Amino acid sequence: MRLGRQAAPGGVVTVCTLGMLWVAAPAARAGQGSPSTVNPARPFERGTVGIELGVGPFVETWDLNANGRERLVDGAVSLWWAFTRRATLVVEFHATRVFQDTVRHAFVTGLVPVVRVRALDRGAWQLFGEIGVGPSWSDATVPAGGTRFNYVGLAGLGASHPVARRVDLTAGFRWLHLSNNGREGHDHNPDIQALGGYAAVTVAF
Repeated sequence: MRLGRQAAPGGVVTVCTLGMLWVAAPAARAGQGSPSTVNPARPFERGTVGIELGVGPFVETWDLNANGRERLVDGAVSLWWAFTRRATLVVEFHATRVFQDTVRHAFVTGLVPVVRVRALDRGAWQLFGEIGVGPSWSDATVPAGGTRFNYVGLAGLGASHPVARRVDLTAGFRWLHLSNNGREGHDHNPDIQALGGYAAVTVAF
């Protein structure tokens, strides 16, 4: 029997989308000229700080649990700091809806420090790799048979492109891992191994 079936996470998606549009729209109207001239402060310019608003879907891809395939919708508000011309520290505050088939859906919040390393420039595009891990807490066990406290690991590839003065659009592909790392013993350590993507508005101050 499936318990706690709920509607799609419109709240998470709507808030993140409206936030992204609210941040980007004024700057987009003001920005004129080519990308190379409208955005002097980019995510990998040393000493630059800023915020990022992002949202994206994920689907459990392998190592499936007995309760079925989890599906996730993730929203994130992040603060970032470019500490070198090649690396940026991004502190991500996550709000994630996890859809589960045999137990009630879960709402997960997490704090994940991520390091992004610029790998390649192609015109105005900045291509990067990223990796991070941090703690999370859920209002229900996630996945089924697991715990409310878990660790979230992220790794992936992404790209940023300027769209206005001090505003970039960022998109990426990520692997997401969620488990308690055996903290409660082997019998209470199911995990989620998911793949997905995200889109974000990145604003430099």
